Parts: sequence; structure tokens; C-alpha cells
Amino acid sequence: MPGTIPDTAPQPLRNPRGYHATRVDGTGRLKLPSRFSDYIHQLAEQTLFATKIKNVARIYVNGAWERELNKLAPEPALRKRMARTAEAFGGDVDLDPQGRVTLPQKLREALELENKQVQLRFFEDIITLYLQEQFEAEFQANVAANPTDLERAAELGFDVD
Repeated sequence: MPGTIPDTAPQPLRNPRGYHATRVDGTGRLKLPSRFSDYIHQLAEQTLFATKIKNVARIYVNGAWERELNKLAPEPALRKRMARTAEAFGGDVDLDPQGRVTLPQKLREALELENKQVQLRFFEDIITLYLQEQFEAEFQANVAANPTDLERAAELGFDVD
């Protein structure tokens, strides 16, 4: 419409969605999809923390690791054990100029990640790395639950039609 001022309000940042296939190379470098690295570069807090939880590698972004630990504040001993276990397999990692992250050696060894195809999912500031077998198993579990999930989602007002 003539004479109107375009909306220049900054759009809120949100992490990328979907699964993305990539590979961990022989030296433990993981090339992130460009949307992932672009998002991370826009954040004020760019510290990444990589570890494993329940035999799945995760990279916590944008303070997500600290937020997870803060959920355990009512139980300091549990919080301490979770932090120590996570740090035993992982640690802070950097995103290099080519959009790669070198995963900690203990994490790579524990999950046998080197030279493996992985599926990445970025959800709520956590990048989850699924080995292909893990991805297939999770996908099949989601497919099996889908009819019930769709019914319940519709009851809650989610548009499924």
C-alpha cells in the first residue's frame, strides 16, 4: 500500500528445523549445515558444549547446557553428577570458519562416530547427532505412535486436517 512503512522489526531468532544428513570425518570433524552455523553465528552466546546423553551425542547451543543443569538445581548432588558425567565424555567445542565442529575424542570413541554418516536434528538449542541406525529406530517409533499422536494433537487444537 502506498505511503505505508514496511515492517522493519527484527524477527526473533529461531534455530533451524528438520533432520540433516552429514558425516563425521576420520578426525572427528562434523560439518554443520549452513543454516545451523548461520544461526549460531547470530547468537550473542556462541559457546557450544558437546557430550553424550543416553548414548546419543548432543551439542548444546546458546546456553542450553546451563539451562538444562539449572533444572537440576533442587538436587545439587544429581546436578553435580550429571555435569561430571557429561564433562567426562565432552566439553566446549568451537565452530570453525568452515562451519565445522571437532567433537571431543572421548565422545567420538564412546559412540564410534568417526567416519560415520549421521542425522542432525536441531531442536530447542540442542543439536542431536543420530547414527543412521539410531535415526531409523527413532523414526520407526515415531511412525508407530503417529495415529495416536495425531488424534491427541487434534483434541488439543492442533490442525491436522
